Amino acid sequence: MDESKSFLEVLRSLLNFLSNRQLRQKFQACCVLGTAVYHLFNAHPVVHIDWRWEFLSKALDALLPLYEHMLRYWDEFKMLAGETSTLTSEVVKQVSRALAIPRFLPLAEMLRVAGKSIEHYAHKLEGCICHPHIWIQTISHKRKVSKLHEETGFKHCCWKGRMGPWFIMIGLSELLRHIATCSSELLDKLISDLGAHAATLLSTQSKLRARIIEELNAKFAFLASNTL
Repeated sequence: MDESKSFLEVLRSLLNFLSNRQLRQKFQACCVLGTAVYHLFNAHPVVHIDWRWEFLSKALDALLPLYEHMLRYWDEFKMLAGETSTLTSEVVKQVSRALAIPRFLPLAEMLRVAGKSIEHYAHKLEGCICHPHIWIQTISHKRKVSKLHEETGFKHCCWKGRMGPWFIMIGLSELLRHIATCSSELLDKLISDLGAHAATLLSTQSKLRARIIEELNAKFAFLASNTL
């Protein structure tokens, strides 16, 4: 799992399966019928898979709540029973190979957490200093505008999207500090559960954080050179 290509292949295999309603329903019937997680597979969004954080974060948000259930209940033999389609059989086998990859979940959660840190500050830049509580909500833009109108009587704030000065003076340094320490309760638990293998993931986490910080410093170097 050291190579990005391998990670994306695993992610793509699992999400392609979940976005296929016919295969998902077969999994429900063959593997999770009568279990408490059956309803979790009733629907699943189609998500774009890419290394850009805004896509990767959404893909992992869609997959991770279901990953451990798939890992627990997946049965390739049942999924292939009576199957005549070569294409479907190959998709099922791809899922089996993806689920056999060790330590995928902690690595995926590590990437998801880093993506959320970047997303948080990206959303701040798109908002305003006056009404951040509105713009950070996970609702449609139309509903956000409606809430702004309810609170202020206006459908637009003149400061929205003008957070550059804040980012230069405060936001960038906050973002870099956040990246250097970002984690989650789930990630901490997953790392703790790894035992002797934890050192490898911690090393990967350290390298990821350092690489993101290096990239952000390079991209925003012009801010320092133009700040009075």
